[in-house]
Amino acid sequence: MNFKKYMPLLLLIGGLLIFNSCVRHHSPYLGIQPNGTRVPGEIKEIPEDALRAEMAKDWTRAISIYKEKLAGEPNRSDLWVRVAQNEARLNHLDHAVLSLKKAAELAPREATIYFELSRAYAMSDNPKQGLEAIEKAVKLEPENKTYLEARAKLANWVGKPKTAGDSYRRLAKLSGDNPENELLLAQADTWSGYLDKAAKTYKGYIKKNPQRKDAILEYVQVETWRGNFKHALALLKLYFERFGEDLEYRKAHADVLARSGLTKKAIIELDKLLLENPGNYELQFSRAIALHYGKKIHQAQQVLDALNMLRPDSRETLEINRFINMPLRSFARFYGGYYWDSDNISILSGQFDASLALSKVTRLNAAGGVDYLRAQRTPFRNIDGSEDALHTFARLGGQHRFSPTVALEGYMGSAKVEDLDAVFVYDLTLDLRPNDHLTLHINRDHGYFIISPRTVSLGVERTRNRFVLNWRPDLANTLALQGSYETFSDENKRWEVIFFPRTLTVRSEGLNLDLGFRGWWFGYDYDPGNGYWAPDFFQSYMGAALGYWKISENDGLSFQAAAGWLKDNTMDHFEFGYSFDLEAVFGIYKNMMLKLRGSYLHNLRQGTGAFDAYLFSLSLTMRL
Repeated sequence: MNFKKYMPLLLLIGGLLIFNSCVRHHSPYLGIQPNGTRVPGEIKEIPEDALRAEMAKDWTRAISIYKEKLAGEPNRSDLWVRVAQNEARLNHLDHAVLSLKKAAELAPREATIYFELSRAYAMSDNPKQGLEAIEKAVKLEPENKTYLEARAKLANWVGKPKTAGDSYRRLAKLSGDNPENELLLAQADTWSGYLDKAAKTYKGYIKKNPQRKDAILEYVQVETWRGNFKHALALLKLYFERFGEDLEYRKAHADVLARSGLTKKAIIELDKLLLENPGNYELQFSRAIALHYGKKIHQAQQVLDALNMLRPDSRETLEINRFINMPLRSFARFYGGYYWDSDNISILSGQFDASLALSKVTRLNAAGGVDYLRAQRTPFRNIDGSEDALHTFARLGGQHRFSPTVALEGYMGSAKVEDLDAVFVYDLTLDLRPNDHLTLHINRDHGYFIISPRTVSLGVERTRNRFVLNWRPDLANTLALQGSYETFSDENKRWEVIFFPRTLTVRSEGLNLDLGFRGWWFGYDYDPGNGYWAPDFFQSYMGAALGYWKISENDGLSFQAAAGWLKDNTMDHFEFGYSFDLEAVFGIYKNMMLKLRGSYLHNLRQGTGAFDAYLFSLSLTMRL
């Protein structure tokens, strides 16, 4: 026989026999890993009877055999891994974790053990320690794509977007010229918080890869987080046209509806989905948001209980608890403000109020405060000729939500000015929300007219009837209409109308901006000369902007600006006017919240008729 002729074939057969022996007698953990590398370490024999037990799916017997072997060879990290794998098959996740920790102690340089440990932690709903384990694996093998992907997922789970973004960015770098590199960069920017950049990248990627369902859904999530709900729904419409109404579409669609405030439709969709997937965390999360925006307080609390059971320690669970429960807590608040206008009238105000939450839908409120007014000009001075006047008040009230549609709030109390007798003051507000598109506030209040020392010293009282209507026909536009009718104790009367349509203009990771037009009209019956400005007819037409700059989850800056033309019955022509109002908020979802406000108004005519005015205030809220 010509052995040389058959030598390659013999070598191949011998190699296969050796490989088969390795597979039969050695832990697969020590074989080829996901990245194609071999775990270092000495290859040792695996007990035959343990392997047979595994083949027969007798996991308990296999564990027993491995532990007998470990009694004589306690430093066999490969056997501890085998024990962990079989414990996991029995769903004994805590035991699996302990075995893998032992293996990691014995083989601290073997990255795959830390990878398996991270998976075991994740399966036992302990993502924080899972992330710690995968970090060690990545440190040992920084270019292992499997480890980086696991690191990104765990980081997302525990709420560490920067770590997730770093993982995706490193994956993109490792991909080189891979077409998926663009998608990885979009994911990296998403989890790093660069939502504007991520949206731009997703847009380009989907244009070149229109069949990538997962990329479209990720883009929807980015637009939802930016608050660009209209575009998110447009993307879902595109998804529906291409792929139909599958489960992922239904989940994403319901989430966008919930976060955009279209709560009725969202709840209907989510209830259907939860019948099919009752323990799904993401669906329950979306439902909690929908119920919160829909003012279904008790039902929202029930969903929070479910979320707390499903993932008690996750960042998302902690955030949704703060988001829903923080506004419902009792609080104490101090307010201080200073107003000054070009008529040299100044008002220094201080107020303390507290609110006790008797239940999730009922509160008891109490407040007291003082206003110190000062005027240098004669028409606005106290009637005895002095420059100062004092107004004090104390009141007690409460609020109750009867249903998602109806809530009532009010107070009653006493107010006193100068040497006059105290008067009864009150405020009553009916809050109606007939549907997701319309809200209506109807209010009546009575108290002193706090404009100047003269109005205060004369004891001018005002009774005001007012309504505020907000209609949102779609996700981009809002129409606000406000009207009031007031009567005064000096026999005067006042009417007012404000019309303010606006449209969504910018929604980004840091900025929300709405632009619109504001028309403002009011008039008095006559001018009694009692220390306040009372034109027969005033009109104003201005462009207006409302915005919010997001500094962080707990801090932000809201602003309003308006500019345009105004005129009253004493003016020959329209004049230009404008206003700015800034309010910085720190600690929106924390136990202590600070608000700082500053305003400047030019030509907008204040209560005394002044052309310019400044307002500065500070509010400190302590949630109990």
